[in-house]
Amino acid sequence: MLQSSNYLLISLLPVSIYWSMPRFGFDQPSAEMGGVVASLVATAGIGGLSFASYVLRGWEVHTQV
Repeated sequence: MLQSSNYLLISLLPVSIYWSMPRFGFDQPSAEMGGVVASLVATAGIGGLSFASYVLRGWEVHTQV
């Protein structure tokens, strides 16, 4: 159950970014690009927004999802 809910929340991250950006005052093209690149944001192994922080190498940052 935890793995499936984690996968669902990670896959919906771009949708939530796309939905929230106009509410913070960004225009529509910026919101679309934000949704597209949301899953591509990576950090240098510090447990940030990178995909590996959530599913790989045992970091499993479930609370951020």
